Amino acid sequence: IVGPSGSGKSTVADLLTRHFDPDRGSIRLDGHDLRDVSLTDLRRHIASVDQDAFVFNASIAENIRYADPSASPQAVAEAAASAGLEDFLEDLPDGLDTPVGERGLAISAGERQRISVARALLADPEVLVLDEATASLDPLAQERVIEGYEAVMRNRTTVFITHRLELARRADRVLVISGARI
Repeated sequence: IVGPSGSGKSTVADLLTRHFDPDRGSIRLDGHDLRDVSLTDLRRHIASVDQDAFVFNASIAENIRYADPSASPQAVAEAAASAGLEDFLEDLPDGLDTPVGERGLAISAGERQRISVARALLADPEVLVLDEATASLDPLAQERVIEGYEAVMRNRTTVFITHRLELARRADRVLVISGARI
């Protein structure tokens, strides 16, 4: 989904994840009105990564594992790799056990985004909603993250909300929002 700032792209993400419901009409996924799906079930099947990624004052592994507290260390490491964190982690003396600090201030915005992406990938969603989720990444990091998405999300639905045309070009379908219309 592409369009100018303020056109409603993030509103679509909020509707898909039921942060709020539509005033009229319905949002349907596989023919089901999302209002008829419990929030627990919906959030189990749809993961979302926002532009302003939230991380906890915990280790990188704990931040990723938040999506699945029972995840094995190998599953956490694989999610981190799919999110393009391998090189970053290799440079850290404690790797995945490195604390990120209060509000993640010990790491960059791009690293916070990749941790958030890894968390979403670990959740193993059927639908992944990425709302400007690569905005803080440099082109090389973005490419690695996108390759990780493509590998992990194969045969699943991924909704990219982006200003970056190189991301939109990779999509099977592109929706352009302009003047509150698709």
